[in-house]
Amino acid sequence: MIILINAGGSGTRLWPLSTKELPKQFLKLVNHESLLQSSFKRALQTTTLDKIYVSISKSHLDLTKEQLPDISEDQIIVEPDKRDTMPSILNAVQTISQKCPKDEAIVSIHSDQHIEDNENFVKDLKKGARLSEKYKKIVLMGMTPDRPGPKFGHIHKAKQFKNETDTFEVSGFKEKPDFELAKKYQESGKYLWNAGYFIASYETFVEAVKLYADPIWLKSLKNLSRAKTKHQRDQAYLDLKKEAIETALTEKSQGLLVIPQKFKWMDVGSFDDIHRVNKKDKDQNVVKSNDAHLVNTRGSLVHSSIESRPIALIGLEDVIVIDTPEGLLVANIKESQEVKKITEILKVN
Repeated sequence: MIILINAGGSGTRLWPLSTKELPKQFLKLVNHESLLQSSFKRALQTTTLDKIYVSISKSHLDLTKEQLPDISEDQIIVEPDKRDTMPSILNAVQTISQKCPKDEAIVSIHSDQHIEDNENFVKDLKKGARLSEKYKKIVLMGMTPDRPGPKFGHIHKAKQFKNETDTFEVSGFKEKPDFELAKKYQESGKYLWNAGYFIASYETFVEAVKLYADPIWLKSLKNLSRAKTKHQRDQAYLDLKKEAIETALTEKSQGLLVIPQKFKWMDVGSFDDIHRVNKKDKDQNVVKSNDAHLVNTRGSLVHSSIESRPIALIGLEDVIVIDTPEGLLVANIKESQEVKKITEILKVN
């Protein structure tokens, strides 16, 4: 099986930690490794080094080489510009098809997710690859909700697929619901969070594009295939329209399968996620600073990369304080999703 690590995101909800020059997948947000390095190590537990590919933005090539010195440069797929997940995956799987068997499963994962249970992660991805190759179907990984998840898209699982254990047909998708609807989804037991995992061989992917996607995507795929030079390929990529793979393909496709996850998973997309996944002190604070002083403060996240000045918090609860050379952020942790609005105002991503 082939692993494709998608590492072209910008992490707009994690400013000023995550920036255009150093987005979140290259940051050490949970432990001593970056999220990308952790994803690469998990991939190595799943398949062999020669079958791991990384899709990145052009500006992060040197950074990727630095963080992943074991991977060869021809396994790094460079996007000439940001075009969302459908163009990114379309470009990547077509590139991979030139080097690997077209009927071998490609497991597309994200570089900015935290996994605590590597053993079950490996088992589930191998299972997904086996099912995809056996039945010539696209297989998704669905995360079992442990709380209402209004910030996630939801997969509606239907009946069990044949005699395959913990494998279900997909009956539809629901975009990010409001809190009350997300709560109903969780309580029903019929919905899974869409983690963005996508498993299919190149042949299966192309067939799905032919049957269900807008004809422009099949034309785009052919244009990429015809490119003879890097310049021609870059131009073919730049001609792709921006669209997520969910709206371009998976939500339109029939016969999808989904496997409810067995591993502990966290999409590290906002500061409340960083607070949730990191080790906390007795007051439920997460402190990543050499010179921070908290008095009567609870449930907060403090992160500073400026060693020349101390940070002090007094009598606060549920706050975020992020101090970097790129900017200072102070916010209520419950408003973490709103950080993206700041990046739009400042035009920093």
